[in-house]
Formats: sequence, structure tokens, C-alpha cells
Amino acid sequence: MSGETFKGKQYLSRKTVDLMTSNHTGDLYQISPGTGWGLGFAVVTDGPASKTLASKGVFYWAGANNTHFFIDPKEQLIALFMTQESNFTWDYHNSLRQMVYQSLAD
Repeated sequence: MSGETFKGKQYLSRKTVDLMTSNHTGDLYQISPGTGWGLGFAVVTDGPASKTLASKGVFYWAGANNTHFFIDPKEQLIALFMTQESNFTWDYHNSLRQMVYQSLAD
């Protein structure tokens, strides 16, 4: 998952993906400790500080009706969870991330 090509075609440059998934806000605004904001995504800047199972560099987002996704370039994985539950909560996202990371085997 380098961000450079998909099925042999280049859509975004490596530098564009780097900019999109890097923290641009420092400690100004955090969803939780160990996170920041890239260009369109929340970004994990410190896995242990985030108190979630996440590698440094994970980026993610959640929608109003509990659609959640995260991408972990280090582990080369993408997880997506979609629902139409109108009461937004981070519980779905945190549970999804926990179950995905606990299922990884070397």
C-alpha cells in the first residue's frame, strides 16, 4: 500500500499521500491523545499514547451514521465498517480496530 499505484495505474503521487496522511495540526486539535489531523483524515501520531491498537501512521475517519474505516500502511491493511445507525458512537470504530488487530498473525 504505497499509495502510488492501484492495479498498475498511478492516481496520487507518493508525496501527495504523505501530505494527506501526515499530522498538520500538531497538538492543536486531537480526537484523543496520540492523534492529529492530516488533509481529510485523523492520523495516529503515537500508537501507545492513543490507547488503542494502532500503528503510528494509521489514518481513519468516521461518518455520521456510523460508517468507519481505517488504513494501516505498516500492516498493509484496510478495514471498513458500514451501518445506518443514527446515534453516532466511536464504540464501533474502536471495536472494529480491536478485532482486526487481534486477528493478525505473523
